[in-house]
Amino acid sequence: MKTLIYKIYAWIMLLNAVRPTYPEKAEYYLKAMASLCVVGWMLDSVGLWFAENTLFYRGMLIAIAVNMYYGWRWHRRLGDFKSKTFWTKNLQMWGIIISVYPLLEILYRMAGENAIAEVFKLIVQVSTILYPGSKALKNAYLFSDKKYPPSFIMDRLYNFEKSGNLQDLYGKEDNNLNE
Repeated sequence: MKTLIYKIYAWIMLLNAVRPTYPEKAEYYLKAMASLCVVGWMLDSVGLWFAENTLFYRGMLIAIAVNMYYGWRWHRRLGDFKSKTFWTKNLQMWGIIISVYPLLEILYRMAGENAIAEVFKLIVQVSTILYPGSKALKNAYLFSDKKYPPSFIMDRLYNFEKSGNLQDLYGKEDNNLNE
């Protein structure tokens, strides 16, 4: 991205230079505009995604922060907290989420606009939030001496992690989940 920005800057500067011929200036102009269009489209797409998925990405940020907090507290209580391990594991988790979620989003987009695609999107987003979220809930559960979240919620969480069936997590029989 940095290289692209430098190239765009160079093409714009060359447009104003005295030496290039008019055909060369036209070439620089077209290259700069084509590159800016791609950058603009990418920024617009990202902005639209964030607008559509506000609850999801905010939930992800909260899940990551809570996971880090309770992981830190739990491992401090056990006496085995190591800062390097803490950051390595968390950065690894962030990297996995940042690299894998877009692939899952592409699969959802390829399915089109239908009920199956919407259920798939819901499963992907719940599963993605639960990657850090389940760790946070498990650490909070252990930290509270298995008092909170309640055991029945933790049982549902463990069952959902095994099956991927939303009914295992939400317990809804008639909500058209996982048909």
